[in-house]
Amino acid sequence: LICAAGIENLGASYQTGRWATADNKFEQQRECIENALKIYSSLVKVPSIKVAHCHLFLCEVYEELCKPAAAKEHANMAVKTVKTARSTLSTAFLARLLKLLGRVILDSGESDDAIGYLQESADLYRRCYGQNSIQEASSLALMARAYHDAGRNDISQSHLEKANAICKATKKNDEFSLWTRSQTLAGLGRSYLEPDSTEATKAIDFLERSLDIRLRLYGYEHPMSALTMTALGRAYLVNQQHLIAKVKLQRALEIQEIVLHPDHPDKAMTMQVLGNVERRCENWSEAIRLLKQSLSIRQQVFGNYHHDAAFVKTDLAVALLEVSRKEEALQLLQDALEVKRRRFGEHHIEMAIAYGCLRDAYLAMGDDRMAKECSRLHTDIMQRLPSRSSHFS
Repeated sequence: LICAAGIENLGASYQTGRWATADNKFEQQRECIENALKIYSSLVKVPSIKVAHCHLFLCEVYEELCKPAAAKEHANMAVKTVKTARSTLSTAFLARLLKLLGRVILDSGESDDAIGYLQESADLYRRCYGQNSIQEASSLALMARAYHDAGRNDISQSHLEKANAICKATKKNDEFSLWTRSQTLAGLGRSYLEPDSTEATKAIDFLERSLDIRLRLYGYEHPMSALTMTALGRAYLVNQQHLIAKVKLQRALEIQEIVLHPDHPDKAMTMQVLGNVERRCENWSEAIRLLKQSLSIRQQVFGNYHHDAAFVKTDLAVALLEVSRKEEALQLLQDALEVKRRRFGEHHIEMAIAYGCLRDAYLAMGDDRMAKECSRLHTDIMQRLPSRSSHFS
């Protein structure tokens, strides 16, 4: 048992070690944790929680290695272990484990499944620490992200506002409290970057504050710092401050090249936003290169029919239209439309964006009949949305 714990701790140490490349670091973690898991599983009296921890740890490692199938398998094994052992766990420990499990499942793209675990985690934290604890806020911030990814932005915003109120009332400056505060601020920043929002300056304020905390916690060369810089770059882009956006995004990409797997989704996100900056600056060839690279990573990690791939296809199609590559653009937009319809339903802001882009493509090709139909569908969706969305039409 002592030997297994030592190997597990060695695996954990690679998470912050700067002496290896990203690929080597995660492979070394995987080897250590799998060896620890084998020992734990062979012992009769080992606490099941140790086995569950190893599965969750391996899930995170396989995520970083861009192997979603293996990550999901270990997440499912952790679920089974927790269900078997939950009667022997303390309330606080079970809440922490369920929150970690929810986050891991959320990172794999299964937001609906994640919501259940995160909700149970928040309920257990309330039972253990009372109402409005910083622990509850940490689960609410993650739950907000899950609802956002599920397209339920009203619930997401409500959870973020509650988490933010708790963070403001909490005077602690320990690492966990600061992490929760930065997570909540980043979520609030992203909420003001939705297609139906016109408040990019608020997004910039929240994201700058989140980045300041993350730099204090982790320094520059950390994935969380880079991810916040990407969100900031997007906010400056929306606010039409293209030069600042480009600087933030190039710095984020430099960090991600060092600390992440070559095909990590966070890199794809940064490339997508940077590609859109180049498009706004009319650097078409560079924009198309970055967007194609982003799409390739998304397709490799998530497959061709994932909504993240659909978002990049839309941006790439708009860039291709600018250089008169109309047939390529139309095919990408038609693919994106079908994926968005399955993911969001017919009356969602993303569908309005898809129809608006298709309208432009058909106009460029001289097909006025299809352009008129897409324009009608676009207008119909926009009229059904809350009034603050009207600027996007």
